[in-house]
Amino acid sequence: MKLRKNQRGYTLIEVMVAMGILTVSLLGTLPLVSMGLTKAVHGRKVTVAQYVATTVMDKLRIEVRTDPNAPITSGCGSTTGCTNGGEFTLANAWQSEQLPHSPDDILQDKSGEGCNPPGTDDGVDYNIGPFPMAFGENTYFVCYHLEDTAVAGSTPGSLDARVKVYWPSPVGYGSHTITGTLLGGGI
Repeated sequence: MKLRKNQRGYTLIEVMVAMGILTVSLLGTLPLVSMGLTKAVHGRKVTVAQYVATTVMDKLRIEVRTDPNAPITSGCGSTTGCTNGGEFTLANAWQSEQLPHSPDDILQDKSGEGCNPPGTDDGVDYNIGPFPMAFGENTYFVCYHLEDTAVAGSTPGSLDARVKVYWPSPVGYGSHTITGTLLGGGI
């Protein structure tokens, strides 16, 4: 087969230069892809943490509003609490009918890092938690702090809650916190 002058192909050197340029440009995008995947995984964990924190806040809000005159302690922080006579622990708290919902309830696990592992300390002394919760391959830990903001001698004030969800990550811990009012003044 005879080639005409205007039917010339690429030389080997031209092909190798083009492949070199393509390789360098693709290698330059690898850190961006890696960072994008890391951010996507972190975003998914934050979304789950937001869901868990909102669920806990809603459950506490319902329990406080159906039991606004709870005794000094709601009874869930004791050993017989709300698990039909069984021992109430951080491990089985999610199986109970209700969570501790009095500001005076204390149910803490300080055997590990508690509710403020390195990198997530927000200066709050959480009196309930951490509750371990598994979602897929990840374990999340839930802590919360209840504070009665009633003014002495007044009608019931408000009961404020701070719910913190944290999880271990390859570089330490990630956390997400929400706050809300469980019982407003005059309710």
